[in-house]
Amino acid sequence: MCDSNVISVFDSALTRTLNMKIGELYTDIIVVQTYYYDIVKDIVINGFTLNGEKYRCLTASAGQIRTKKTVFIKESIWNQYEKTFMCGLTLDKINAKGGVNVNKYLAYLALQNSATDPWPRFDIDKAIVINDFETAVHGLVDYIDYNDYSIERKEMDISIEHTDGCGMILPYLSHKNFMVRLPWIKGLLASFPFDKFVREHNASPIIKDIYGVEHNIFEE
Repeated sequence: MCDSNVISVFDSALTRTLNMKIGELYTDIIVVQTYYYDIVKDIVINGFTLNGEKYRCLTASAGQIRTKKTVFIKESIWNQYEKTFMCGLTLDKINAKGGVNVNKYLAYLALQNSATDPWPRFDIDKAIVINDFETAVHGLVDYIDYNDYSIERKEMDISIEHTDGCGMILPYLSHKNFMVRLPWIKGLLASFPFDKFVREHNASPIIKDIYGVEHNIFEE
């Protein structure tokens, strides 16, 4: 192994899961540069063996796909931490629900490679995942007809999704917006007093999560 083939990585969920130390060299993960598509197809499907260790394909982020790179991981480590890398999901569960776009699947797995700092105070049991919701906003727009790409300026209702890639966090936890990234989760957390908003508008504090379970945000 020569120095030109050694890469450095940011502190991430992946490095923390594998207990990697700063300044030390590891072969737990290897990034392979693509030169011949038939070869990379073969090792993505079948893996490869290096120094007596079997490696399997882990992921390739959008940026890595553009630069023709793929991340491989020791199969023994994948078997040990698979549930952590997959957030409890399995390929069987994913396929049973209709499957997923391959690039999206790789991108979700690659999130654990994102440069991140630990959030020790985060309690996942106090996070509620809800379905996206939208509001119809009326205004003057340039409407593009995707059949013939003609453009017509007119007034119409546009559906705006409020929580596409965005969540809310109470100001007492954070007074500023910030990005959150971990395996299978990515988005902006916006500081917003949704409890105060509910009270001021005399709205119901009951919300329903993606599993159909109701939560009272005041009581919880």
